[in-house]
Amino acid sequence: MRTLPYGAWPSPITPDAIVADTVRLSAVSLDAGRIGWLEGRPGEGGRNVLVRADLRADVAGTPHDAGRPDDATPAPFNVRSRVHEYGGGAYAVSGAQVWFSNDTDGRIYVQAAGAAPVPLTAQGSVRFGDLVFDPVHRRLLAVRETHRDGAPPANDLVAVSIHDGAVRVLASGHDFYAAPAPSPDGRRLAWLAWDQPDMPWDAAALYLSDLDRDGVPGAPRRIAGGPGCAAFQPAWSPGGALWCVADPEGWWNLHRWRDGEFRCMYRADSEFGKPLWQLGTTTFGFDAAGCVVCTWRGGGAWRLGRLDPDSGAMTPIPLPWTSIDSLAVDGSTAAFIGGAPDRSAAVVSVDLGSGESRVHRVSSALSIDEGLLSRPVAISFPTGGGFSTGGGDSTGGGDSTGGSDSTGGSDSTGGSDSTGGGDSTGGGDSTGGSHLAGSGHPTGGGHPTGGGHPTGGGHPAGSGFPAGGGEEVAHGYYYPPCNASCRGPAGELP
Repeated sequence: MRTLPYGAWPSPITPDAIVADTVRLSAVSLDAGRIGWLEGRPGEGGRNVLVRADLRADVAGTPHDAGRPDDATPAPFNVRSRVHEYGGGAYAVSGAQVWFSNDTDGRIYVQAAGAAPVPLTAQGSVRFGDLVFDPVHRRLLAVRETHRDGAPPANDLVAVSIHDGAVRVLASGHDFYAAPAPSPDGRRLAWLAWDQPDMPWDAAALYLSDLDRDGVPGAPRRIAGGPGCAAFQPAWSPGGALWCVADPEGWWNLHRWRDGEFRCMYRADSEFGKPLWQLGTTTFGFDAAGCVVCTWRGGGAWRLGRLDPDSGAMTPIPLPWTSIDSLAVDGSTAAFIGGAPDRSAAVVSVDLGSGESRVHRVSSALSIDEGLLSRPVAISFPTGGGFSTGGGDSTGGGDSTGGSDSTGGSDSTGGSDSTGGGDSTGGGDSTGGSHLAGSGHPTGGGHPTGGGHPTGGGHPAGSGFPAGGGEEVAHGYYYPPCNASCRGPAGELP
């Protein structure tokens, strides 16, 4: 037997094999029976392309190739936002209409089916992200970032006319904004805001304002979050209740605001939210029956389930994916970017009635023998101050593998895989080696250059880095030797 130093043995998993024929997948959407996602293509200089496909391809009478993915974004357009430097929420869709932020000039473009993109907003030193279509007031909602010589960039929440691109400020005064969410009846608007030096997972506050007939907000009121408590992803149920994820008790759990009452709707020692490195990050939505389809991390893996808001019952949806990013829900369909220790990231849709899943796009054509893969095993052990790692769960509102440190890169065990995974910045995947290969580096610079997130204090509690107060929080994963029999426990579901 030949003996070699650790790390020097030959391997068929080469850098060339990993990056060949790969794309980065992110930003899943569902609208009018179609699924959409972004593909970052190294072969096109990292250009991000909106791809859409018909979900009804198997319905009788539809064309044979109806489910085939088609590029919606022609070259040289690049669907990318750089708001907060990490971007996110770079496009919005409504039927056949698409609006997107073009990376080259930062302008919003509008594109009808089969037509060339046309600039909507004016030229200037501004960026737009977190695009949301407001169907009642027929406008776009967005986070705008204005860059000024000699001064930090300014953020505000704006409405953009879909007719002439005119911009109206809806909220201003905070350092950062995110997640504009109009109510189904068009009478209210919710959003997140926070200020330096806080990070969004530390103190993002949820604001709510009544809108007049023209969609102009009145005085906002804070209904959740703030110092010591972070709110995440405001979203309205079909019945008009405002939901979000918040951590007043230490875990990011699902909450609902209705008739002036804010209450936890499902209490569990699991995380239902994710660090808001990128705008547009989502972990839940509503199906046709008004149930909450959500993803959470428990036992070191992400799961998908359905919460009945009336009974409080959570029904897990069995899936082979242990990493779930960019969840979108519409009617009887859920869609996301899924990954696992033995498979590359993929765009997946799930029929919520039958539980059947369908893969629309795989990020890499690379095939690796199972005997060469090491699967993470979730473990739990006590740490300082009476805390426990909880099988990979964080002790607060953050990722647990070190994949979301303030420099924007993932750790070497996984996070966002080299083919893309979920986040285009490379940070924020939390399953710890859940993809085949994991460089997790951003395609265009991971450090904020100004007006982005503060670079200090950027580790969420439980991320595997020293938490606040200097206590060491250990990683909740063990990587056994690579062989085909290394299979760890799936972890308990709440």
